[in-house]
Amino acid sequence: MTKIIFNSKVTGEITDLDVSVNGKAITPEISDGGYAIEFTGNIPAGSILVVTYKLVGMNGTDFSIVYSCFADDNEKKDPGKKSPINGTIISGNTIQQSLKINI
Repeated sequence: MTKIIFNSKVTGEITDLDVSVNGKAITPEISDGGYAIEFTGNIPAGSILVVTYKLVGMNGTDFSIVYSCFADDNEKKDPGKKSPINGTIISGNTIQQSLKINI
């Protein structure tokens, strides 16, 4: 098993935020003008850590996701979505972002 420490912060005029780690819901905490997400746990070596964010806000709302992930003290990143992830809610008052991090 590999020890995982994952932290992130979501900022922007977000009215609701759902976060899951490998399918398990994580409750974000309101912190310093944003939402803080923390996950510590063990997963099998060679696994993929999937973190999914569903952000809700008005269309046109800008957001930023800053994250860090460590597996047995080695920093890991999603190669396609390096931190920070900046974006805008464009339609439907919602947007989903997913990270896939090889452990």
